[in-house]
Amino acid sequence: MYAQLVDRLDARHFTDVLEYAELHSKTKQAHAEGLFKREIIEHPETYVDQKEAGKRLLLITNSDWSYTRKIMRCCFDRLLPDDMI
Repeated sequence: MYAQLVDRLDARHFTDVLEYAELHSKTKQAHAEGLFKREIIEHPETYVDQKEAGKRLLLITNSDWSYTRKIMRCCFDRLLPDDMI
């Protein structure tokens, strides 16, 4: 996600962020406040559903269980037989 933000900064899509250091600071603050996780949980298909793009999916994380379980549900549960969910 951070690389995408840098690309957007390079393309001058942000009017309130002018420097990389400022982007880093705002990104770090948003991460600490849980804003990224909240956005991903609210719209997981936007961020984690890569199967339709022809990608193989593997989840490796150091995130807390409640967040990880929600991501796993989005990515994997729909692919499992009903008796495995």
